Amino acid sequence: MRSAIIFLAIVAYVYGETLNLFLYEELPELYKEFIPEHVRKFFTTLSIEEKILIREFAAKTGDFSKKSDDEIWELLKTKNLDLYKKAFEVRTLVEKKIDNLKPEAKTFIEFLFERLRLVYKNSDKQHLQETAKQIIGKFKDLKEDYRLDVKTHFIRIYEYIQDSKFEELAKGIFRFIDGEILNLFLYEELPELYKEFIPEKVRKFFITLSVEEKTLIREFATKTGDFSKKSDDEVWELLKTKNLELYKKVFEVRTFVEQKTEDLKPETKTFVELLFERLRLVYKNSDIQYLQETAKQIIGKFKDLKEDYRLDLKTHFLRIYEYIQDSKFEELANGAFQFVDEFIPEHVRKFFTTLSIEEKTLIREFAIKTDDFSKKSDDEVWELLKTKNLELYKKVFEVRTFVEKKIEDLKPETKTFVELLFERLRLVYKNSDKQHLQETAKQIIGKFKDLKEDYRLDLKSHFLRIYEYIQDSKFEELANGIRFE
Repeated sequence: MRSAIIFLAIVAYVYGETLNLFLYEELPELYKEFIPEHVRKFFTTLSIEEKILIREFAAKTGDFSKKSDDEIWELLKTKNLDLYKKAFEVRTLVEKKIDNLKPEAKTFIEFLFERLRLVYKNSDKQHLQETAKQIIGKFKDLKEDYRLDVKTHFIRIYEYIQDSKFEELAKGIFRFIDGEILNLFLYEELPELYKEFIPEKVRKFFITLSVEEKTLIREFATKTGDFSKKSDDEVWELLKTKNLELYKKVFEVRTFVEQKTEDLKPETKTFVELLFERLRLVYKNSDIQYLQETAKQIIGKFKDLKEDYRLDLKTHFLRIYEYIQDSKFEELANGAFQFVDEFIPEHVRKFFTTLSIEEKTLIREFAIKTDDFSKKSDDEVWELLKTKNLELYKKVFEVRTFVEKKIEDLKPETKTFVELLFERLRLVYKNSDKQHLQETAKQIIGKFKDLKEDYRLDLKSHFLRIYEYIQDSKFEELANGIRFE
């Protein structure tokens, strides 16, 4: 059924991951609510590579372009059979739910899914409003038994069409969404190169907080601890109950940012909303490839703005306006930081795929020695991690032991080179200036070339990925000061 393909195309971006790879994040926030939970869950099972392939498949880009629906399914099957099977299972489930509808309800759902694809292609405010009017109008035209049929098979859709937020959209009321404001309070959890997008008012707010308040704000913003599995409205209410004074300060910041956003012209506002939405996604997935692709997407959307809308952004959010055009952010988009990821051993990469959001947050603090881990020796941070989360400590220690064993198995000269390389990664984290990245790449290549052939082959035997990437043209281009796409 063609509507199943359309539906897959819409939901392919639910958890998001890299620029131009999935469609879901291209939907305006107020249309994402139509995506059923069971379809969302499919995407949580995918690797980065699978998400890339699914996005191309759903959007009919890359090898999938200019192909019929049947042809793209066959091509997906050829490219990745296991992924095809999982995707086809989702397709079958959606088709079965649609086929079980009564004819009039089925026509309505197919109409709705078609409109979602059109919204993906055109997110102009007037188009969003008109589409919302059409959907609500078609729903109201259904007889009561057909509405109840929609409720039975697609309860999320049934409820959201009648939600006040969607009705306001149909009336042309575009409110800044609580969830996007909430993302700003992820400030201390964000990758360094994305913190620059946080408005000054929010940054100053964090300076005033005690350790206990920061802990509460972290749980509030990340929806962990007592705040887990709650809606945006519920987390605000719970914060109010837990600490009224902190709630008042947070609410003051929220009101300030909302006012600045409301004062924007419609197109500028849409851009800022998209940007703030991306902050939560980079918090959830700090893989360097995802950070790079998201940076590309943000820069692309900024460049698409007409000059008067860019100036509108400059007037209300000067820091954002300047940072999008800053060389550091452009370098991130151009892949200048990709080499850090390429030098991480596979065993470490796999470890990170097993972690929850809470565990990733703790590992970040542990690795960069922030918060409770600050001003502690290496031995002390390991002991503190053990105290905070014993199971996580065991997993980390297992990875540490594995990598150390591989290093110990190296010949002395090779071992010295790998230790130097890993030391440089920490320095790059601390200083991401383009010149520093270039100089570091030069040093690494130079040290590699100084190794005798048998030591290079020793590196190849134990750390194949590192061996290959040092000689990769992209890394050489970085060393030569060439900004690559």
